[in-house]
This record gives sequence, C-alpha cells and structure tokens, in this order.
Amino acid sequence: MVEANKRAWDTYWRDFMEQPIGEFGRLTLNEYRRVVSRLLDINALKLVVEAGSGAGVTSIPFMEAKAKSVLIDFSREALIVARNLFLAFGLEDDAHLVVGDVLHMPIKDGCVDLVFNHGVLEHFNPDESVKILKEMKRLGRTVMVLVPYRINVGYQLAKFLCKVLRRPWPFGETIERDYTKEILVRELRKAGLKPVFIKKWARTWALKHLLVIISSNPAIAKSSRPIIERTAYMLARVLSVLTLSFDLLIAVCVKHPTEK
Repeated sequence: MVEANKRAWDTYWRDFMEQPIGEFGRLTLNEYRRVVSRLLDINALKLVVEAGSGAGVTSIPFMEAKAKSVLIDFSREALIVARNLFLAFGLEDDAHLVVGDVLHMPIKDGCVDLVFNHGVLEHFNPDESVKILKEMKRLGRTVMVLVPYRINVGYQLAKFLCKVLRRPWPFGETIERDYTKEILVRELRKAGLKPVFIKKWARTWALKHLLVIISSNPAIAKSSRPIIERTAYMLARVLSVLTLSFDLLIAVCVKHPTEK
C-alpha cells in the first residue's frame, strides 16, 4: 500500500508538475505570502520544517525571510521538482531537501520554530493523521497545517467527475478526505495541539483539479500563457464567491498547556 502510494506520487510529480509554477500559481503564492505574514512573525523564524513538502511552494515565504528550511518528502521526484523551483526563485541555497517519512523525521525534539504542511493530512486516515501531527509537535514550538475545506463546490465536483468518468484521482493513490473545522479541531486536539487560529483561505475553486480530470491530460497542469492563467485565476475567484467556496482551512497551533 505504501509503495503503491509512493509510485502514484512519483508519477504525479514527474508528469504533472515538472515545470516551475505558472502565473496562476504565482498569484496564489502571493496570497499565501500575505496570509502567513499575518498569522506568523515569519522574520523571527530561524528553523522551519515542511513535513511532506511536495514541490515546496509553501516553504518559499519562509526561505525569502531567511529561515533555514528543511523539506521532507517520501517522493524523490517531488524533491527534484522542489530543487528546480527554488532554482527558478533564486533560493537554491536556502533549503535542505530530505527523502524521508513524516512519521519518523530525523530531527531532534523541540528544536524547530515552525513545523507545517499543506495537503498532507487528508491523504491519511484520521488515526494516521493524528500520528503525523504528534510527530510534528515533537519537533516544534508551533505547528501549522493546511487541509482541503469541504465547502468547495469545484473541489467536490472534481471528486464527483473522477468517479463518474472512472478516472484515477491524479493527486495520490486514492481520493483524499476533506475537512470541516470540527473535524480538523478534533484531530488537532487528539494530537495534543491547541489551535490558536483557524481560517478559511484561498479561492481557486479547484479549477486546475477540474481541468486535469476533465482533459485527462497532464500538460494542462503545466505553465501556460500568463494571460490565460490570470483569466483562469479571476474566474476561479468569481466562482468561489458565487458558490461560497474556499479551498482550504489553515490552522496555527501550539502544544496543549497540559503537555510538557
């Protein structure tokens, strides 16, 4: 099961994301920079770990703020994409890339300022998710997670189309879970974490998920002309507002006061 999942992710990163992010991704990254700057004092962070980094896009604001960044992922292909992305951003000297398991990260207890991930927990069952959160808590003073929000019409449509068209979910081996605030808080508390802030964020309406699934063409996920990407970005925001949809829940947590 683990090997099958790893193969699925290797295929995803190799075939779908082999080029640096396009204009759509850059616009979304700008939004992400703003939100993490409001939630965290990113200039005070010295050591940051992304546990299940994929291409490492969400580590970029911390590297830009001169934090030492360690990216851990079980997919070597993902880390190749990350290396190429950082080269494109001029950040290749600011990250340490590690092929590893997010359940057993080779880092000492309590030495990290921030441990975070984006799009990881939903690929595991709730018990496994709690184990990952506990491992993240072991490393760091602050934990941040970003997970898919259930109330996203485009995202739910993508899942539905995958089943109707009998196409494999292109983002991992199986269709992932989604979250409500209540589900996320329950898993965080089981891991001994206290949420200090939870926010609904991002309005891309899972547009690229939909395009990949409908077209069954990996090239659709790659960079296209900036004008097309900007138009798609604005369309996604309009659709999200009209359907009251958000892409993600983002939670910032600390160890529960009862824990040492």
